[in-house]
Amino acid sequence: MFEYPRVQSTINACGRAIQGQGVVEGLYLHLKNLRGSASYWQTAHNELIAFIRCLGLLTWFITLSCNDLNWLHMRKAFLIADGTPDEDPSQINLDEVQRLIESYPVVLSRQFSRCLDAFMKLIQRKLHKPLIANYTFYSTPSRTGRDIRGTGIFIKNNIHHTHYPDPSLRQIESTIVTIHQPTSQDSINIISIYLPNGSDSSFIYDIETLIQTNYRTILIGDFNDKHRTWNCERANPSGMRLNSYSRKLKLKVIAPDHPTRIRKNSNNIIDFAIARNIDYQYSIKTITDLTSDHLPILLHLNTKLN
Repeated sequence: MFEYPRVQSTINACGRAIQGQGVVEGLYLHLKNLRGSASYWQTAHNELIAFIRCLGLLTWFITLSCNDLNWLHMRKAFLIADGTPDEDPSQINLDEVQRLIESYPVVLSRQFSRCLDAFMKLIQRKLHKPLIANYTFYSTPSRTGRDIRGTGIFIKNNIHHTHYPDPSLRQIESTIVTIHQPTSQDSINIISIYLPNGSDSSFIYDIETLIQTNYRTILIGDFNDKHRTWNCERANPSGMRLNSYSRKLKLKVIAPDHPTRIRKNSNNIIDFAIARNIDYQYSIKTITDLTSDHLPILLHLNTKLN
């Protein structure tokens, strides 16, 4: 839906344009400026294709808008300028936010410039540097080449660890870090995994390869496997194979009680951990503070380390 004032002004402009020759052309030139209309998106599409043809394909595109009504810090700046700094920015409605935007354009411009400056400083960092202070990030890109896949691990720098080389796998994607315990010769392999949905039965061989990388091993991530053993409504074929295999090898499936995958018709727990020779006390939960349909999990191991 379009804003009524903008539609009204566009229609008036169109009405003034239908004089003399070139009626359709004049009408189109006005309609293409109406954000959200078919003409607008067709024009944007054509301009984007022309841009790529002239300059070549870029790595990525990004669009930032200073008129984003959901930026709470932007709302807070408006409330301060409006003389109501104690009001909760999350509680004001969109009409009020729009009024504040129109009333304080200078605040809008200044706040947006600060956000843009901070964002540009972030993306200009070198890729080998950690994105979180005092943490190191290890990652493995997806073998499919898809940017939305891949695995990674952030680990605090004061934890003695090594990056374990990735083994050759058939289905599972993984990143492995070995944690060395300072009070003993023991070590634990923490393995971040992703098993694509619809993988064939050979993924079990990948599980076997991964759990043999160390005596104490934890695989954690998105398995896309469903079984009633870890509180799913029903099992899928890969879930039945994984459950049978884990029972046979006496592996421990550590799953949260709350669903990690939220769907319209069903909720399931497809994110969990599989542990081998882990005798520590542990707790696991789903983090429900986010609004995503795929929720993260938090696993805590009491290793009695400082």
